[in-house]
Amino acid sequence: MKMLKYLLLLLVLNTSLSSARVGTPATTAQLNPSEVLALLEKDGHPRFVALLKETGLTSYFNKGRGTYLIPSEAYFESLTSQEYAHLKSKPEALEAALQWHTLSQMLPLAQLSKVREVETVAGEMMDVEIVDEELVVGGLTVVSGDLKGNGFVIHVVDDFQVELDQDPLDMEEDV
Repeated sequence: MKMLKYLLLLLVLNTSLSSARVGTPATTAQLNPSEVLALLEKDGHPRFVALLKETGLTSYFNKGRGTYLIPSEAYFESLTSQEYAHLKSKPEALEAALQWHTLSQMLPLAQLSKVREVETVAGEMMDVEIVDEELVVGGLTVVSGDLKGNGFVIHVVDDFQVELDQDPLDMEEDV
């Protein structure tokens, strides 16, 4: 009888500890990229979807589940045609940026707003804070969120941090 009580106690403690963890860990199970892209198009993100298609990065969403921070349409509207062309010409830099904008856990806004730091799939740590009543993740302000699919959640942010090796404004001088 003591053994049964002990096992029951262990089960209860294990369940409590499991539910205390924040977020759902990302897994190596593959997502269906077409599901992600269809959801993005339906929610009004045609420029981001077009960029992924034009750079051949739609398969990025095969890499696993988690939280994706994607740039807003306003971000794309702020780019000049040269800046967009330069971004499009650097798929490896874009993929590195996508990894920095992908969190290793599935975190809906309610959970994300309760943590102070999150890890990206690139292995980087990002600060999470509330600034002027807005959620800021790694310096990016979340403008909308909780676009959920099977095993993932997408939050739209105001900017997209991508490192390109040449400033697109310098490209005009080279022409």
